[in-house]
Amino acid sequence: MVETADIKLAPLKIGNIELESPVCLAPMFGYTDFAFRSLCEDHKCGLTFTESVSAELFLQKSARTFFLLESVKSEKPRAVQLLGSNPDYMAQAASGISALGLFDIIDINSGCPSRKISHKGGGAALMEKPEILKNIVRAVKNAVSTPITVKIRLGPSPGKKNILDLAQVIEEAGASAITIHARFASNKHSGPADWEALRKIKSEVSIPVIGNGGIRRAEDALRMFRETGVDGVMIGRASIGNPWIFADTHSLLNNKKSLFLSWDDREAIIFDHLARLIKLLKKDPRLGNGGDSPEKKASFIFRKHLIGYMACIKGGELITNNLRKMEDPESIQRAVSRIMAMNRLEIP
Repeated sequence: MVETADIKLAPLKIGNIELESPVCLAPMFGYTDFAFRSLCEDHKCGLTFTESVSAELFLQKSARTFFLLESVKSEKPRAVQLLGSNPDYMAQAASGISALGLFDIIDINSGCPSRKISHKGGGAALMEKPEILKNIVRAVKNAVSTPITVKIRLGPSPGKKNILDLAQVIEEAGASAITIHARFASNKHSGPADWEALRKIKSEVSIPVIGNGGIRRAEDALRMFRETGVDGVMIGRASIGNPWIFADTHSLLNNKKSLFLSWDDREAIIFDHLARLIKLLKKDPRLGNGGDSPEKKASFIFRKHLIGYMACIKGGELITNNLRKMEDPESIQRAVSRIMAMNRLEIP
């Protein structure tokens, strides 16, 4: 277990927003809808991010884009991640999203390695165009009163490691914080994360730095704090099927024991997540009119989460190998209950 006595964290403050916990949920395409974000919030996640929202599609009033922005007003701070390469469009979209009154922070995507996105000049492509990135940050900052953050990587590739220059550009342009995925865009999510690079960048900028990459469990988050000195930690893929990783990390940061969840607890969380997803999809204007019902659509979307929930659980492969047969919430619930019952019997 990682010792916490030597980890002294100041409250993470982004602009005028002070977080209850310095551990955040990363924006993830296809995963961080409102159902999952709200579940992570209930498990002590300090800040959640939407999936990337295209500035241009928002301005075109795309139904899909507005569905991604589905949220509710609450005391928990939430951030929207904005994607694009045109400073004017980004500023206009930021202003429109800010007017919704649902989000406390606007994050600029400057790290997504998807070729589909970078081909249009957005995401990781902005790392090769510092001047455009600076103009975007300034334009968005001038358009809204909410704090602006930027999510970025170490550089386009190992031969183009320009994160320090980019971090300084982002700070000078007026961003309130920067999140750094400690890998290159060319590596996507593979290979070790370079935490030493996080430590160096943290020592060179004055705005808060949130570290991302290489965290698989709560103890890893504590190690990142200790070894890099970052102000916050962002967890992505490790939260899939494990939304309680935020509560576990929060417990360790407060010198308490690692979180223990019974099989009953796990089952309840899985069912709660599915119920939230069904409720969310009932608001999706694209469903109905003779197409898939919210329940059937939710069952399909939930399969990828279910793979995460079943990972490392004895008998979990009985579910993951038969996902296509689970076309309604009842079939999912029956299958999960059988697996949990099997594991309860294993307890001495």
